[in-house]
Amino acid sequence: MGIVNMLRFDSHSGAMICDEESTYFMRRRTHFDENIRNLVSEEISDKFNIEAVYGGAGYPPFHFEVVRRAIQSIEAEGRESSKLSVEDTARITLKEMQKTIRRKVDDKLKLFYGFNMDELNQGFFEQGEEKIEIVQETVKKKARDISTFSDKSLPMQNIFRNQSAVMGYDPRFGFQAYRLEGSITVMSFLTGFESVGKGKYGAGMSFARTYNKKFLSERRKGFDPVEGMILLLASAIVARSYFIDIGGYFQLVYINGKGKNHRERFLAPDPHKTKLAEEITVTYLKGLLERETTETLIRQLIFENASLEDIEDELFNSSEDPDLMEYILRGYKIDPENLRPLEKEMIEIYPNGTEPFISNNNNSTSNFREEQK
Repeated sequence: MGIVNMLRFDSHSGAMICDEESTYFMRRRTHFDENIRNLVSEEISDKFNIEAVYGGAGYPPFHFEVVRRAIQSIEAEGRESSKLSVEDTARITLKEMQKTIRRKVDDKLKLFYGFNMDELNQGFFEQGEEKIEIVQETVKKKARDISTFSDKSLPMQNIFRNQSAVMGYDPRFGFQAYRLEGSITVMSFLTGFESVGKGKYGAGMSFARTYNKKFLSERRKGFDPVEGMILLLASAIVARSYFIDIGGYFQLVYINGKGKNHRERFLAPDPHKTKLAEEITVTYLKGLLERETTETLIRQLIFENASLEDIEDELFNSSEDPDLMEYILRGYKIDPENLRPLEKEMIEIYPNGTEPFISNNNNSTSNFREEQK
């Protein structure tokens, strides 16, 4: 997964978005769904009026193990304890991240040299009844490089170079978010917004454009849910436009602490609705949809559970140029403000995406016109 973006809407609500693509060796692309995972069961959520979700960027199998471990530990803590906060869930998750890193490092050392980290530190290991001293300096150096992440090879990056965010709500502290950093295994408190992963700089610019236009009092007040949702979607779209490792469908989770139970506090739109919300936002960012219309469509789609088909029809009916929008949403890199003459002609000839937008003829515009004759 290439990016996880979190945005605080106000003292009791916020949302997180994550993509589903992972790239290996800058070539092989694979997709993993459900990359934002709920850390608390419905039973624990209703017991403590708490919500907590985990979004990870980096190596998917690593995050899968961390989440699996964290869910089990949080469930056990929730059954035994009389109180549980979002910070507690984040700290438990951090411990499970540390355990996951340790297990993977031990597995690497065991595979290469036959001993684990504890045995490396004590200077010997045992095989059956035989005690074997670790005396070769080359072996000790390479083993230490693995255990301290001085070895920057890709297999070791898949262990250490993972980042995540834990976001949630509890009655005592309200909406909170924490960042977990795998390379140094620390937890940081987040305020406002955060982006982790390879697309963080693109997302950061998107957030900054909005925040820089607001006074401090406005920033502290937060965002209307619809306004915040559009900003969050835009941050992921901008990041995807400029950075590799971001792709596929986006996953979206919204938490509203004012809900009376888990089902009212936790909202995770289905993938098709999230995709349509993304397309609405893309159309708005390209200048083909009015802001007011954008807000209305997002509100109806995400928060009012409107029909997918009805919202899609309304999107095309409301767009300033449905034909141009059709091509943009199909992935063509078109800037509506700087359309080239050939692009304008092709859109007029092939309305509504009925024919291929790009001609196989690589010659000039005049040759393209001759083809049409």
